[in-house]
Amino acid sequence: MNLSFSGHRPDKIANFTPATEQTIRQALNTELRKAYAAGYRRFLSGMAPGFDLWAADEVLKMRAESGYEEAELMAVVPYPAFSRSFDAQAKQLYNNAIAQASETIFIADSYHHAVFSQRNDYLVEHSSMLLCYYEGTAGGTRYTVKKAARLGRPIINIHLPELF
Repeated sequence: MNLSFSGHRPDKIANFTPATEQTIRQALNTELRKAYAAGYRRFLSGMAPGFDLWAADEVLKMRAESGYEEAELMAVVPYPAFSRSFDAQAKQLYNNAIAQASETIFIADSYHHAVFSQRNDYLVEHSSMLLCYYEGTAGGTRYTVKKAARLGRPIINIHLPELF
């Protein structure tokens, strides 16, 4: 079974600090293990800075542990030059994830106005559950969460679990 991720970039997370990232990563780690125990083996990341890349990194860390070797990371990238403007930390996470991904899909050959929506559609349409970090604000995560809800996908929101 496939699980996809969607979540905010650090600059979109309210009151973001390095401690916030660690809290999110701990919650990701917990939910990934639950998903693996439930039979999920393929994890799809949209590869954006913040939640997407933290999730990809946590999948790779989990896969390196005994008992989780069947976990696969699928990198779903909007277009090949997507990471060009990332900061050094995000670029490092991105490059590591691409290098270790079981599969990389590029949605388009280059940027165009609908490429992020198309990437988000791909994530939802190719998974049976969405794991997200969603604070309720407008943007790509809202779009993805709403699409998953319309398609009847289970949604786990590690920020506000009571929303779903």
